[in-house]
Amino acid sequence: MTLRKITHIFTIAFLASTLLFSVSACKGLMKDNNMRSEINDPDYPTLLVAKKEYKKGKADESGRETSSALIKFRGLTQAHSDDLIGEESLFYVGRIYYDMRDYHDARITFMRFRENYPESEFLPTIDLLDEEMKKDLGAYKTWVGSRQTSSGGY
Repeated sequence: MTLRKITHIFTIAFLASTLLFSVSACKGLMKDNNMRSEINDPDYPTLLVAKKEYKKGKADESGRETSSALIKFRGLTQAHSDDLIGEESLFYVGRIYYDMRDYHDARITFMRFRENYPESEFLPTIDLLDEEMKKDLGAYKTWVGSRQTSSGGY
């Protein structure tokens, strides 16, 4: 390879990486602008604490942290029904119910979420969780059916 080709390849790679960085920075800036007013909200630190407790709760089998996070997320949902803090909090309420395998409350929460936030970035995740709940429910019904037929009832 000649020096000219190497320089040409390096220049193209540099321009491509600069373009990718610029695009990702713009996306991040747009998200920051959307969240800017929420960051200044006095309840924003509560959201961050609740998210930390949720993450700890997923690792802790006792569920103490998860229960505390659920209480905080519920409070934030009530106080912020029309902003991004409320949106994220409601998502986490449904997610905690899903993690606890309380699919009834998870579905109700996610239906409410869809009504309140039809353009949310969380909707694809909620769709995946809904599919998982349907699979689990189908597997449970199959198991119950097999138990009924093998034992002649309950």
